[in-house]
Amino acid sequence: MSDVKDQIKKEFKALKSNFLVLLDTHAENYFEAVMEIAGLMSEEKTGVYVTASRPYRFISSEMQRRNINTDNILFLDCISAMAGEHSSGNEKCIFVENPAALEEISMHINSLTSRIKSDEKFLIMDSVSTLLIYNSTNSVKEFSMFLINKMRLEGLNGMLVIIEKEAPEDLKQILIAMCDKTIYV
Repeated sequence: MSDVKDQIKKEFKALKSNFLVLLDTHAENYFEAVMEIAGLMSEEKTGVYVTASRPYRFISSEMQRRNINTDNILFLDCISAMAGEHSSGNEKCIFVENPAALEEISMHINSLTSRIKSDEKFLIMDSVSTLLIYNSTNSVKEFSMFLINKMRLEGLNGMLVIIEKEAPEDLKQILIAMCDKTIYV
């Protein structure tokens, strides 16, 4: 797994400011790569981590285990409410009813990014592939384009994650074309 970490670090050093990256990863490298990216992005910036693949509680505890500073991260959990977990006064995380509520997710992303006062912001979307389980390909395309345009307009550094072979080729090609760089891990 250190190869994944080394590759991510190398790719990130080459990025300029206000970058938008597509992470196209094998399933077995996915979580390690996303955690490494979250750690690198949160070192100098404040941001939003949107999770549609794993519950906030798991992501947060895993970040703490890896010594990733979560003080600079707000979370949008799109998956836990389906299993019965809801916000209990947690100001660090907003729970969306389910990953099919793309309009609600968009609204909460706007809300969370507006809470960040820093000029150095980031957004991680984990993962576009997971949204395809709950939404049509066209809906995910529209949502992804909205997200990319929002990040560009607001000067956010961004990372969209897809899992290799889980995204239709036409969606993948749109994301590659709209992002500044694609990292294959």
